[in-house]
Amino acid sequence: MARKNILGMLAATGLVLGLGGGLEARAGTTPLNGSTNATFGAFTQNATGTVNRVSEYSIQASAGAGGSVQGPVSGWVEDGYSTGNIVFQPDIGYHLTGVTTNGVSAGNSLTNNFVAKSPLAVVGNFGLNEYEFVFKDEGTGVNTTNLVLHGANIEKIFPKYKYSADGKTRSRADSITADGVGVSIPTQ
Repeated sequence: MARKNILGMLAATGLVLGLGGGLEARAGTTPLNGSTNATFGAFTQNATGTVNRVSEYSIQASAGAGGSVQGPVSGWVEDGYSTGNIVFQPDIGYHLTGVTTNGVSAGNSLTNNFVAKSPLAVVGNFGLNEYEFVFKDEGTGVNTTNLVLHGANIEKIFPKYKYSADGKTRSRADSITADGVGVSIPTQ
């Protein structure tokens, strides 16, 4: 949890803080530009006013084509504190290929949590799934392997008849299956 500025709390509550030596600090208004206005008054001796500052870093998370990002996708995180879980979700047919922070590889995890030490631009990159299709011609004993992208079609060309070396015997393509599901053979 980010620390709160004492003057910000005073501004929100309207409290008066006794600083000792007869000096009081009164919370003022919060102007439209986002600054905090504090009024120091009732001086009866020398005093010093101090504003303590904590670094906060801009965090931006985004997803490339083929996915989305959930969690804290933009905002400010105090130095040394966690961004919270930044979760990348691939679309159907895609997978996460990697995560980068400020252009540098940060692994390949769907769920990421970073400690803020500087501004962070976190990007999830996605790629289409690729599948291996092995086509077996039982009559010839020839197997071919193809890589096919998600959603793509593949066409296999094979001879309808396979002849023996002497030409006296042939085998005919009788059926084709893909993972046990029959595929029609065009007739001539």
